[in-house]
Amino acid sequence: RRDVQGDAATDDSDMSEDDVARADEEAFGKMRTDELGPIGCCDCCHLRGINWGPKFPHGTGTNYLWLSPHWCSSTMRLGYELSQEAIAKASSRKPLRAAWED
Repeated sequence: RRDVQGDAATDDSDMSEDDVARADEEAFGKMRTDELGPIGCCDCCHLRGINWGPKFPHGTGTNYLWLSPHWCSSTMRLGYELSQEAIAKASSRKPLRAAWED
């Protein structure tokens, strides 16, 4: 049996909650943002076989009804990165007019 990362899957029945949390942390360390699938209500869904569908940021409309924490934080980081130039221009003391508007 293989997990999302291609590694041998662990049998969670013999693991404590701390072991499971640590294993999930280690697995997410390997997963890139562009590998996140849009379907899932929690982070473990991305690692436990419910990571299907178009990958980030191309989710489905319904995935915005239930965002996993990783999908949500990735969306916020993307918005932050994309808005930097617009915020810098809008908060500049220079007029926002383009040369062709004069």
